[in-house]
Amino acid sequence: MNNNNNIYKIKIKLISGKGGDGIISFYRNKYINKGGPDGGNGGKGANIYLETNSNIDSFNHLKNKKVIKSENGKNGKKNNCTGKNGKNLYIKIPINTKITILKKKKKYLIKKNNIKILITKGGKPGIGNNKFKSSINRTPLQYTKGKKGEKLNIKLEKIFFYDIGLIGSPNCGKSSIFKKLTSIKKIKIKNYPFTTLDIQIGIIRIKKKKLSIVDTPAIVKGSHKKKNKLSIKFLKYIKNCKLILHILEINKKIKYIFKNIDIIKKEIFKYDKNIYKIKQFLILNKKDLINIKIIKNIKNIFIKKKIRNKIFFISTKKNLGINKLNNKIYKYFNNN
Repeated sequence: MNNNNNIYKIKIKLISGKGGDGIISFYRNKYINKGGPDGGNGGKGANIYLETNSNIDSFNHLKNKKVIKSENGKNGKKNNCTGKNGKNLYIKIPINTKITILKKKKKYLIKKNNIKILITKGGKPGIGNNKFKSSINRTPLQYTKGKKGEKLNIKLEKIFFYDIGLIGSPNCGKSSIFKKLTSIKKIKIKNYPFTTLDIQIGIIRIKKKKLSIVDTPAIVKGSHKKKNKLSIKFLKYIKNCKLILHILEINKKIKYIFKNIDIIKKEIFKYDKNIYKIKQFLILNKKDLINIKIIKNIKNIFIKKKIRNKIFFISTKKNLGINKLNNKIYKYFNNN
């Protein structure tokens, strides 16, 4: 999934159509010199609707549209003919879009497909002089103009919901774990940092459960800085996850494991500290390269540091601990 050029947040000004004007007109033909008033009413201004559509996943189609207007209603005509109504405008948006009415600070999150929301109303039509005719006013010269349509400044933001998010430092084996847990096979995996430069989305099938999982780029010290091309904006993909798998590479120098934990924690806090309220499993990868004594030492240090996350020692290369991890993931989602 290439998201580098996709737009997930956008501001737009919406202007609904003006109502058509009523007109002044009197019926005339060669046999009737003084016919009655026959000025018709204007047409209604067009409304603007937002409509969720599961076939789109971004706001790329709106990127050059800072102002969007719907049709005006047409003016009334003679012979008591009403002007044509403006054609309502439907703006397609992805499901899971947060809509913010900027001045009113009202917010809506739309999670379902094919939902239509009336966002701005078109202007009311004007009235023709025929409607002003009365027993004491046979030749009315009154009419009204159509009203302007509503104007609104709105912000649209795509919100991401996945069951499981993967985070970790460079070269910790996230892509390999992602491949093991999902049915996706064609993932570029090499032994160099920053293999994952974009997010990967897949599905884990455990027994009867089907869980969505997102793999994110590696987090390093300074990722939160804007000048860093990788940055940590990709964390928006995991901020609504129900479970985070924090992948760590087992190192003979145990202090580096905890150093990496601290770096990632601090970087995530710079983005959104609420992410750390999400349940985490700590996955220590490359178990096959370390002896049992070192693993016991690591476990003891976790206990001393009171790190209460569920901790798993695995090896994707030797397929060690993967089934146990799968079962724990299944159990977690079965109970929550």
